[in-house]
Amino acid sequence: MVRVGITGGIGSGKTTVCEIFSQLNIPIYSSDEAAKKLMVNDQKVKADLIEILGSEIYLPDGELNRKEIANQIFNDVEKKLALERIVHIAVFIDSEQWFKNKAAEKFIYAIYESALLFESHMNHLLNKVIVVTAPEALRIQRVVARSNGMLSEKEVQQRIKNQNSDSEKIKLADFVIHNDNSQMLTQQVLQIHKALLTFALN
Repeated sequence: MVRVGITGGIGSGKTTVCEIFSQLNIPIYSSDEAAKKLMVNDQKVKADLIEILGSEIYLPDGELNRKEIANQIFNDVEKKLALERIVHIAVFIDSEQWFKNKAAEKFIYAIYESALLFESHMNHLLNKVIVVTAPEALRIQRVVARSNGMLSEKEVQQRIKNQNSDSEKIKLADFVIHNDNSQMLTQQVLQIHKALLTFALN
């Protein structure tokens, strides 16, 4: 089974692209959703995180205290890296099992979706990578709108600056989807779907 990665910066529209692939009956592994679940439900991950950040990173109901985590890692690079290392390893183990299950279910290809695909070096374990891009102004507009006023344009701009640039991602991509309203997203996904099926069957 072919392993495909999808990535893109904040507001690029990779979630929308994944939804189109889902409609084509392609399984999607969301690393972000998996990380959230593992941080709450995996006992080893919880113990490791508590060791670094303390038990106050969990609320009384067992959910994550996101505010506390953000406060602790905001100015502490070592803590941030330690947290990322724990979560990346757990997500890697979980996704490996998921890929094995999808292969057993006879899927031709399956998708691993991650905003930090290159930063976490997961791209080295995938056969093909798709990068979703969009103009910065459009990305800012989308993120501000979906945050319901929680994020300002300046804050979104800062988040974009903290991520690898689109040009850096494109250099490492096998396929690029332009989500800039100039080309139909579905059409671009269908072309890549066809190319991936051809690649998998050859």
